[in-house]
Amino acid sequence: MKVAVVEDSPWLAKVWEDLLPPETYTFELVDSSVGGVAKLIDFAPEIIVFNAVPAQRSAFELVSHFKQETVLKGAYLVLATSFDAENITSFVDPAVLDGVLWKPFTRNTVLDLFDRFFIDHRRQRRAQPLVVIVDDSSTMRRVLSREMRELGFEPMTGRNGEEGFALIKEHIPDIALVDMAMPVMSGTELCASLAADPLTRTIPVIMVSAIVDEEIIRQGFNIGIIDFVKKPFDRDRLAEAVRCVLGRNQSKLPDKLHALVLESDEMVASILLRFFTRLGLIPHLAGDVITFNALLKLLEPDIITLNLALNDGEGLNLCRQLRAQPQMDAVPIVAISTDDSVNLMLESLRSGVNDYIRVPFANEELFARINNLLRVRRLQSELIRKNRALEDLAVHDGATGM
Repeated sequence: MKVAVVEDSPWLAKVWEDLLPPETYTFELVDSSVGGVAKLIDFAPEIIVFNAVPAQRSAFELVSHFKQETVLKGAYLVLATSFDAENITSFVDPAVLDGVLWKPFTRNTVLDLFDRFFIDHRRQRRAQPLVVIVDDSSTMRRVLSREMRELGFEPMTGRNGEEGFALIKEHIPDIALVDMAMPVMSGTELCASLAADPLTRTIPVIMVSAIVDEEIIRQGFNIGIIDFVKKPFDRDRLAEAVRCVLGRNQSKLPDKLHALVLESDEMVASILLRFFTRLGLIPHLAGDVITFNALLKLLEPDIITLNLALNDGEGLNLCRQLRAQPQMDAVPIVAISTDDSVNLMLESLRSGVNDYIRVPFANEELFARINNLLRVRRLQSELIRKNRALEDLAVHDGATGM
């Protein structure tokens, strides 16, 4: 994937080269002059990084140039800045941005963002969604391939975890169906490897196994498995699992909904980001409260999930603070916790939380609860829109426009 950095300090070229792995990303650095930006047309980058205060042109002018050029207007736009969220709007419209890198940023921060773009870019180029099926039984590979074709997927198959990992790593499928007991590399080993790799850890995995019990579900959750289908499987159960994982009813949701996730646990964060993406929302991850508050200044979330396991009860205090803000009053808040205490759940609800989900959670439970909250949010937004239209009609003459 091609990455262009618009930067007026040539010495930063080496910094960016060290940040980006050459096997995945091709890098080009240009200055902010008209001639420098013109070089991007030949390079045709998929990702463009630029500063809030370029030396030779304003950020507004740069973005306008990007949007006017056919080969650039589809690129992911990333702002690299040391300014806080309140000051960003003085330099660029946040609505045009696909991501923000807060200086000083780390290699992991950059790759987390760029890898998300890489995966999204690969999937957009497909004619139909891709599934990788990993099972040592040729019969199961054949049967699952047939079922997934009927669901609209193009299947690829591997005979063991090692083959499956190579296929998934190369093709970045939309979903993977994995057997548990396999030679060379087991299903749990495969999923652990997928969860450890930045490019594959957000890929939804359904475990298809002859044994599915509470202990296996708990172990599976810890390595990123988000649903289980028991062999011999029922085709309706498989279809429902795939639909829940990929959010097949996302067409019912409005466009450009934003989900704000406050989560420090990498595995839970990965599952939630993947889940919201499949529902058709734009997910934003905050690993701490400072980042969370900064993102709140940049966007208006349609749903918030937050981990209550913050220092000194900070999670509950944050819920109360959010509910004290008029603009946050109708935004659904979902508390995520490993604590099954009834008292904590009740205290959360009293603090303004709409729902309480305990880790580990079943995918169907998460899907049902989040989807219900989003449906209510959509109805609220539509009601607000209609009320504003009625107010406008009440104070303006339709014939004269006055």
